[in-house]
Amino acid sequence: MNRENPHHDESPKPNIIPLHRAPMDDEPPLPHHLQGGDYQELGSAVSFEWDPINPWESVEGILTSKTAMRLGGTAYTLGLDMSEDGKELALVLLKKGGRIMDSCMRDVEIGDRVYIRYRGLLTAKPGLNPARDWRVLKINNV
Repeated sequence: MNRENPHHDESPKPNIIPLHRAPMDDEPPLPHHLQGGDYQELGSAVSFEWDPINPWESVEGILTSKTAMRLGGTAYTLGLDMSEDGKELALVLLKKGGRIMDSCMRDVEIGDRVYIRYRGLLTAKPGLNPARDWRVLKINNV
């Protein structure tokens, strides 16, 4: 990467990490009437999380879901091509977007293709944490 020009075409690779779930071995047993019964296990196919740490990290993918979080904000799930041959989509969660991300994503619908760039942290107001700054492009010609 050309460090003198942060806008060079080669952006830092996105910090995509495995999604950490609660350990299964700590989970109590299912209720008695479900043990060995006829049920279908439902769950999320999301196995990665994008936790950007470097300005100019970016991802391009398809918005597959957006979910309001209990303590505020929105969690976004994106289908990203993470394979070398361009044929394998992985579901990646972005849950630390904040209000700026929510504002940028207000006109993005499920199924839309987007390019998201993390721009870094903004200067914090006294006593508050710095906000993350984002740029979102909705791609229409794909």
